[in-house]
Amino acid sequence: TESGIRLERWGELCKAIRVIGYVLRFVHNCQHKEKKLGTFSTTDITAAKRRLIRICQEQEFGQELEDLERGSSVSKRSKIYKLSPFLDEEGLIRVQGRLDKTSLTYGEKLPIIIPNGHVAVLFVRFRHIILKHAGVNLMITSIRDEYWILGVRKIAKRVKKQCVSCQKLDSLALDAPTAPLPLDRVQRARPFAVTGVDHAGPMQCSD
Repeated sequence: TESGIRLERWGELCKAIRVIGYVLRFVHNCQHKEKKLGTFSTTDITAAKRRLIRICQEQEFGQELEDLERGSSVSKRSKIYKLSPFLDEEGLIRVQGRLDKTSLTYGEKLPIIIPNGHVAVLFVRFRHIILKHAGVNLMITSIRDEYWILGVRKIAKRVKKQCVSCQKLDSLALDAPTAPLPLDRVQRARPFAVTGVDHAGPMQCSD
């Protein structure tokens, strides 16, 4: 069943979407005579991504999904009660906002709710790489165009902190203490009383 899928098995969002896509293709090929073969199309990838989010919502918001499917509102004790959630045509939980009459896209006006968990980390990590290792605020702004991730700021900070490339770029320069000057360079003496020679040898030479 979909509720028994272990989402923690995948470390990348693209891999998780491909696995879900192959599962959907296998189910389609078993039920229809027209087989789907070859590479995935944009429609297949979109359907696999939405099914992944649906599985994630079923595992975290099972009771909320049952309430919304019956036509009732979610419980006041729910984590998403203040977001005024509703089900869209594909059965995904979205945020009910006040921007219906704006010129924004459907995802910007009514973003999809993603619970705080492994799948949310995959979405944030994917957006972090797509935006060329962007900072926390830019990641959050980009994600809010389509998704509403619970606790997204903490997740974005953790993704930024765990990124090896960002650690190398954001690391501080080594500030080692300098050694004290030798006595011959700080003690008063007559000119040429102390001399030094820079050696670059051994040098092989011949007359």
